[in-house]
Amino acid sequence: ARDEKLMEDNGIVLWVRMHDPNIKGFTPYACLGRVSYDKHAPGTRPLEFVLKLLDYDELMKQCSSGKGEEQSFFQRVITA
Repeated sequence: ARDEKLMEDNGIVLWVRMHDPNIKGFTPYACLGRVSYDKHAPGTRPLEFVLKLLDYDELMKQCSSGKGEEQSFFQRVITA
């Protein structure tokens, strides 16, 4: 990464999964799209950092159009 920052063109993609108490396990991984570095908290343990979801607007647009289960997962993640 240039200048120790994640830039929009670095191609970093965030994959997540959530714990589901109903199955006492984790959901399958889901892609939340591209991310870039926003900030971090020096001296925290574990290291705390914030990433910006570059594809947030597109994911929200897909959620509002009601396209499939993946969008409902995205809504659950951003409200968790």
